[in-house]
Formats: sequence, C-alpha cells, structure tokens
Amino acid sequence: MLAIGAGAWLATSLPWHGRDLTATGVAKPVEIVRDAHGVPHIFADTDDDAYFALGLVHAQDRFWQMEMMRRFGAGRLAEVFGPEAVASDKWMRLLGLHGLAERMVGDAAPPVRRALEAYADGVNAWLAHDIGLLAPELALFRYAPEPWRPADSLVWGKIMAARLSGNWRGEALRARLAKKLPPARVRELWPAYPADGPLSVARVPGPAALYAGLDALAPWPAAWPRGASNAWAVAPERTTTGGAILANDPHLGFGAPILWYLARIEAPGFSVTGATVPGVPFMILGHTDRIAWGMTTTQSDLEDLFVEKIDANEPDRYVTATGSRPFYRRKEVIKVKGAPDVVFTARATDHGPVISDLRPRAAALAGDGHVISLAATYLQPGDRSADAFFGVNRAKDWQAFRAALAHFQGPQQNFLYADTAGHIGFLAAGKVPVRGAGRGFVPTAGW
Repeated sequence: MLAIGAGAWLATSLPWHGRDLTATGVAKPVEIVRDAHGVPHIFADTDDDAYFALGLVHAQDRFWQMEMMRRFGAGRLAEVFGPEAVASDKWMRLLGLHGLAERMVGDAAPPVRRALEAYADGVNAWLAHDIGLLAPELALFRYAPEPWRPADSLVWGKIMAARLSGNWRGEALRARLAKKLPPARVRELWPAYPADGPLSVARVPGPAALYAGLDALAPWPAAWPRGASNAWAVAPERTTTGGAILANDPHLGFGAPILWYLARIEAPGFSVTGATVPGVPFMILGHTDRIAWGMTTTQSDLEDLFVEKIDANEPDRYVTATGSRPFYRRKEVIKVKGAPDVVFTARATDHGPVISDLRPRAAALAGDGHVISLAATYLQPGDRSADAFFGVNRAKDWQAFRAALAHFQGPQQNFLYADTAGHIGFLAAGKVPVRGAGRGFVPTAGW
C-alpha cells in the first residue's frame, strides 16, 4: 500500500494533458497540442496569450529546473540547500546578476515587457492551479516556491554570459606564472595569434599572493565548454533542394534535464518554432515562416581583471588616474537553511566587483594593499538582449534580423542565418571590450 500511495503522490506532479484550464491572464482561449514526442504546439489569438501558454507548459514540464536557475542566478540556493551553497551564493551576489536582470526589464521596450509579464503570468497560473499534491523536489526540501517575475526569466542570459565569456581565470593563471617564470616561457604556453601579435607579461601588477585562490571562486568549471558548437549555412546553388540550408549543433554542459525545450507558437502574424529554454519566453534557436537562425559562442575575451591599489591614507578608497575614489558598497544578507544568516559587504570599483574579497583569508592574501576587480561586458548596464531575441523571433528578412541583433549585448555570439528567399548570412553580435592598451592577456593596473 505504501508503494501505491507513493506512486499516486508522484503521479500528481506529472504534466497534465487533455483537459481544460480556466485561468485569469488570457484574453481568448488558447489551444496547446502535444505531439507524439511531447512537444507543445501553441495556438493563440494574441501574442500575450501565446507567451502565457509557453510559461504554463514550461512550468508543467520543467519547473524545478526553472526554480534552480533563478535561485542560482539570484544567489539564493542556500535558502534551500543550506551552508554548502553559501560560496556559490556569495559569488552570484557579488556579481549582482539578478539585479542586472531587473534593470533589463526596466530597459526593455514595452512589447518585450508585456511578453515577459504574460509569460510570468503563465508560470504563476500553473503554480496556482496544479502543482500536484506537492512536487517531489519541493516536498524533499520543504519549501513553497515564490511567484515567477519577469527578471527571473532574464537572469538566465546573464548566467550564460558569465559562463561563456572567458577569460579572467586565464589572466589570473598567467599572472601567477609570470611571477615565477621569465616572460618568454609564459608566452610559449599561449602562442600569439597572429604569430607576430604582442603578448606582454613582463609587468604584472601586484604581489604574487594577490592571485592565489582566485580560480576557485566561480561556481562552475574553468572550461565550460571550450571549442565545441557548430553552425553553418549553405546557399541554394550548393544544395540539391534549391533552397538555403541552415544547421546548428550547440554544445553546452551535460545536464538532466537538458537545457533546451522544443516548442512551436502560432498566433496571427507570429509563427516561430525551435528551441526555447525553460524560464525564458523567447525562442533562442529556430525558425519563423520566413527565416531560420542558429548560433555558437565566439569564445571572445569579454572579461578583464584590474588590480586596484588601496589608498594608503584612506583604506575605504582606491587609487585611480584622477585621484582616489570610495569603493561602492552593498550589504548582502544570505539566508541559510539550518544555519545563521551570512552577511557580507559586496565592494566594487568603477571597473567592476572586487572578486578578491571572496577568497578565504582575503585580508591576509591582499599583500601590500591591492585588490582585484572584474570588468565584463555582461556586467554593464543598458543590456537589451531581450529586445534582440524578441525582434529575431519576428524578423521576416536579413534587414530585420540584423536590426534586432543590434540590441544584443552578450555573450558575443556567432549568429548564422538563412531564409526562404535563398539568402544566407553570418553576424557576430554582442559587445566586446575596447582596450586602451594590451590585449587582456594579464591583469591590468587599475590606477
């Protein structure tokens, strides 16, 4: 009987199909049809209703994945998992990715905000109507999920940007080696490209102790992944079909469930099919009735470490080229399941967050009054990448596709394009650093 009861309880958390749901938040009836593979095909009379339905089916099938994504991005895993997650939470709080996602919502164009809100309404409709007697994961960790918010959808892009941008860990490693080896020996390990390109490692600022322990701070592997994805497009004159062909094989880290979630949306003037990400309302890879697109990461160097010199007379300030400035400070309180709150101060300079503060024994390792800050394109304000995907999902031709990607901030990606008119295209969209000196090969003196 116990096994039967447990099976019945687990069955309540499975996605329900083949029945009607009455919910506030939709203007007209929406039909969701699951094909033989379980892929949802959404038929709606308005765009907002379509996004509502996508939020609903994402939550039906993958809510735990969505919940872990937003908690990871917000630095709130310790509330569920306890002290073991504090280190991850401190890193994410220091970067402030969820706060940046909240700013993205405010910066988004009104139609994009409406899409985010309609999607969140769909997720919350599932939470309100049919979360089962209690989803197994939520029962196991004994907590109830909070309502979904638009910023929860956009933090995924920030997480991916931080994972794919590279290469601050490489800078720290080369700095440590440069403190022990002649510059020529360090350069041998990273041959210049092109071969005659300058790679200077002769003057790495700060003491050697300053760079110890940095590579263990981020809560993901140092190479995640490198040299993987593929995408290509073929023009009609080189195909047997007489039309353009596009293919995309996006490699990312292994996971269960996988990152991608296939879906189709049909609404008046809006038709898009492809790969979504649970928690995000826009098609990331796919095709409309006119165009198709795919992407791979460029592996561009979008991060830089800056060694900041603390003002010898005022330790709450750091030295710049135009005089000393106070550190930006933000108090962070991490709730920890089964343990006291963890309170710390997140510091930042004009370059970015001071990551060396998170090392164990940070004060002892600071050496002769230096700290290290992280500058990255994904930490800059004004990110309208959500507008970019919203526009790509509606693009009818190359001009509209290119105009949409002008809003894309990061991480810089290779976008491949093909359309029903036989055109193909390639565009590397996203912001990259414009460095006044050097190539971001080793840390730079912030002053």
